[in-house]
Amino acid sequence: MLTLPLLFNHWPHRLVVSPSRRRLAEAETPGFIFSVYFMYYIYLLINETSDKTYIGFTDNVERRIREHRNKKVKSTKNFGKFKGYIINKTNSIKQAREKEKYYKSTSGRRKLKIFFE
Repeated sequence: MLTLPLLFNHWPHRLVVSPSRRRLAEAETPGFIFSVYFMYYIYLLINETSDKTYIGFTDNVERRIREHRNKKVKSTKNFGKFKGYIINKTNSIKQAREKEKYYKSTSGRRKLKIFFE
């Protein structure tokens, strides 16, 4: 578990965020609500030698790209060299999933194809 201290030391409240879930964590104090927001990035990987693409989302782009490069992701294990692009970003994991799903759809892929040609 990742524990994040609040901004003010004289308040004993602490935020606890599960790294596996990355949920919005809130600690309530009298009259205030403190929140921790994670930024989610929707990204596109394009294989440099063929027309293969991969679309995904993450809250840590550097870690996720490293996983792809080290062949730890089943979908891109035999992908070869690729270029990565951040397509979109959002504060909500729900919106990130919806946008990822859209870009994986036929109409989303058409939109990306027009943009990257």
